Amino acid sequence: MPERDEYLRLYTVTYNNAVALLSDAEILLEKGKYIRAFFLALTALEEIAKSQLAADVFTGFASEKEFQDHYLSHKKKIGRMAWATDAAQEYLDRWGDGDLELKLPNATSRTDALYVSLKGKTVQRPEDVVTENDAKGIIQTVESALASIARNEFMGYRIGTKGFM
Repeated sequence: MPERDEYLRLYTVTYNNAVALLSDAEILLEKGKYIRAFFLALTALEEIAKSQLAADVFTGFASEKEFQDHYLSHKKKIGRMAWATDAAQEYLDRWGDGDLELKLPNATSRTDALYVSLKGKTVQRPEDVVTENDAKGIIQTVESALASIARNEFMGYRIGTKGFM
């Protein structure tokens, strides 16, 4: 098992990686590359989940066993971020584009955004399943998650989810 301080380092590095992935996703969105923007933003969301879980281990709010159980599971990491989709939708309904209906991503969303597959007897292309609104929605979700985390830390609460979950 890693030393406790390595969880703090993992928190910082994965958080910063999520910010970089979001930045790249926003550039791709501006260029009309919605599928790749969606893919990178969803990857950023998983990195945020990992960063928060690492922070929770560092602060003692989660166990190393729980971390190990979630660390390699896309489904579990995405599941831990459902709160961010809710926060993003609340923000959009109040301040932004209330017509944009956010979808909670699932474990296959990222794969569907990157690979052509055969669903039954039909070829499914990424552009068949990811729309411009999907890309905008997941980017808004990541922005909301990062804003919640920053607000939590600015208020002087602990790093990790204990301060806002």
